[in-house]
Amino acid sequence: MKIRTIAMAATLLAGMSPLGIAAQQEVPTVVPVELFTCSFKEDKAWDDLDVLNKKFAKWSKKNDGSYSSWTISPQFRTNDGEFDVGWIGSGVTGQ
Repeated sequence: MKIRTIAMAATLLAGMSPLGIAAQQEVPTVVPVELFTCSFKEDKAWDDLDVLNKKFAKWSKKNDGSYSSWTISPQFRTNDGEFDVGWIGSGVTGQ
């Protein structure tokens, strides 16, 4: 009976140890991400967007240095929701 009690106690302690570790971990910070999609006007292209991106980067650095953004172009897609460029943005403040 004593061996059985020790075995059960050891099993419980071994099973509970990950719970103690999990409780000590910090909760991750949640940061919202936004996605905008658009298509170029007939007389506009990537070069025009690059000029705008440089202006925005300068403004963002001055007003909210925590904001990061990426432009993407779709490579594989269905005919649903066609777009030329996507803008992904995220900032620590969520604004």
